[in-house]
Amino acid sequence: MQMNERYRTVALAAALVLPAAAASANDEERTPAWQVSGDFRTMYNPAWRDTRSGGESESDPIGARFRLRLKRELNEHWTFQTRFATTWEDEGNDPEFYLRSERESGTEVEPGTATLDELFVEYRGDAGTRLRIGRQQSTMTLPLLTSKSLDRNQASNINIGWTDGISVRQPI
Repeated sequence: MQMNERYRTVALAAALVLPAAAASANDEERTPAWQVSGDFRTMYNPAWRDTRSGGESESDPIGARFRLRLKRELNEHWTFQTRFATTWEDEGNDPEFYLRSERESGTEVEPGTATLDELFVEYRGDAGTRLRIGRQQSTMTLPLLTSKSLDRNQASNINIGWTDGISVRQPI
């Protein structure tokens, strides 16, 4: 697998930060090893359309998505998290595993694709500061507002998406 410059930078940052964060925790205070969680979703979407010219179109796609998350608290401030995700539909599957900076379209990967849609380290400060570096979800969650995805507005409930970068959240 060939990694571009951005992934080398994130990998280098993780290689420098993770050992330092893990070394700062006392042996007695270490949390349990890996926390494992996941989800499985299915989709059935009957759709039909009558065109102005009198034509008709109909489709009844079915699909599924499986995600498996691994999370580890390195100490009271640092967390590492990754999540494997794969999607399947009844037509057009292109089975492959990859780790790239972009998706095939703006809102989804091709059916059959498997990838890591989360791979980040997170720092949680005492004052509520949160700093994430790596691949993460692009959901904006604010108090008293419904969470909103910034780049998947037209996505079905089985699509896979992510944003690579750095995110900082600081309560005011």
